Amino acid sequence: MAFTSPTGAPPVARAADGTQTLYRAAWRWHFYAGLYVIPFLIMLAVTGLLMLWISVLAGRDGEWIAVTPAATSLTISAQAEAAVAAVPDGTLMQYIAPRAPDLAAIFRVDAGGAAQMVAVDPYTGSVLAVMDRQAGWYDFASDIHGTLLLGVTGDRMIEVAASLTMVLLATGLYMWWPRDDQGLRVLIPILAARGRSLWKSLMPPSARGSPSCWYCSCCPACRGLASGASVWCRRGTPFRRKNGARRCPT
Repeated sequence: MAFTSPTGAPPVARAADGTQTLYRAAWRWHFYAGLYVIPFLIMLAVTGLLMLWISVLAGRDGEWIAVTPAATSLTISAQAEAAVAAVPDGTLMQYIAPRAPDLAAIFRVDAGGAAQMVAVDPYTGSVLAVMDRQAGWYDFASDIHGTLLLGVTGDRMIEVAASLTMVLLATGLYMWWPRDDQGLRVLIPILAARGRSLWKSLMPPSARGSPSCWYCSCCPACRGLASGASVWCRRGTPFRRKNGARRCPT
């Protein structure tokens, strides 16, 4: 004899229906959070990469300007005098020592409320360059990275994106978590799958450092759209299994 709940549905069926309802809710949160988060993640990745390479290749304040090494260098005081002389009515504020024997010394000199960075040859005392502080490509990328050039509003938008990224991770982990006694098999990509099932099978190995993580990481927009393919399923429509992944009936 089968036991039924007061509503007439078997307890197992009600539990399964509740699980599917929670799964669909997770899909919707995952999809809508992804729509908001993906543009910000792309922006953060691009501007962060620009900042990294600019600091390595060109330097933020001219610290990678090359000089010809000599047997002896001038005293720091003599170098500072040359830097201050290059900026009328300037006041010395900062000294950045050369990073290597063949690189320039950098001095910050303030004048009239503006900060100037002066590159000086530590061996000859000649001024190599005078540039505005925090006015280069590095700082432009940094402003986009931190505020979207929108000040406090942009900063708040990025904070919201960071919070929704946690939602994206939590819902993604819930949907990925092995079910139906799949065990460690979920860590193996199903290359024969197509569409959303293929994208989903590529995600678990990417968390383990698999080469597929590079492909998934480089295509966040495709990944987000693929993961949200079933968000439009009608309420109450049962999910079917194909290649080990849940999907809406076609």
